[in-house]
Amino acid sequence: MKVLSSKTFLFAVLGSLVLVGCKQQRLDNDTTASENEAFIQANERAFENDIEESTRSVLVNDQCNPLNYLNDCVEVTDSGEGVYPREIILDYGDGCLGQGGRIRYGQIIINLSDDMGVEGATRTVTFQDFAVNNTYIEGTRVAISQGTNGEGQPQWTRTVDMTFTRNGNELGRNFNQDVTWLSGYNTEECGDNVFQISGSGSVTRPNGNVVTRTIISPLIVDKVCGYTVQGVIVVDAPLGQRTLDFGDGSCDDDAIVIIDGEEFPIDL
Repeated sequence: MKVLSSKTFLFAVLGSLVLVGCKQQRLDNDTTASENEAFIQANERAFENDIEESTRSVLVNDQCNPLNYLNDCVEVTDSGEGVYPREIILDYGDGCLGQGGRIRYGQIIINLSDDMGVEGATRTVTFQDFAVNNTYIEGTRVAISQGTNGEGQPQWTRTVDMTFTRNGNELGRNFNQDVTWLSGYNTEECGDNVFQISGSGSVTRPNGNVVTRTIISPLIVDKVCGYTVQGVIVVDAPLGQRTLDFGDGSCDDDAIVIIDGEEFPIDL
């Protein structure tokens, strides 16, 4: 039997520790990236429904009246229903409790070139001193209506250029997306909406690293459930590529991060 010298043994141990450390660093890095994704989605859920509902067409009979969906604490200023260009201001004041127990502050300003049911209409969303809990949100979201598809579902493209700042740490989000309103558009219920989203973009981390993100299987965002319930995202980060799988459509707050074939569950 060959006996290792103390120096050789030490190098072998150090080499093993380096490999383990690198793997753990990569897992920690990817977990952080996944937490960043969940963090951004949670904050977007706090205001996205208000934007969609306040700018949809008022439908016939007893179907959903968009403004009935908004919380009573949201003050709405409308430059003129049916008159375009049109500006809608959603004012959350010094604090307005919303979905998931999140408190919104400040204003969301929405400018419409035309009714979003009209192909080519644009909707530009900006934020004024806006925050969700202790996260400050700035930037723009521009949607361009693509009319409806063969099944009568509204479609639009969306460009997102936003920053989310919490405790001095800033996350940047830049995306180009295609959105289809799968269901809930012409129902009596408000807030029973399901969206399909595809596209790609990037997230800039607080340390300046840029992570690219591509949706390879469309995301299904169920507003009734409150989570992204299906779809797959591939993320290219400085330490390598990994996959974020949101599941099979079941309503839960679970997702899976896949790194080098290994699966790591995360809580959204």
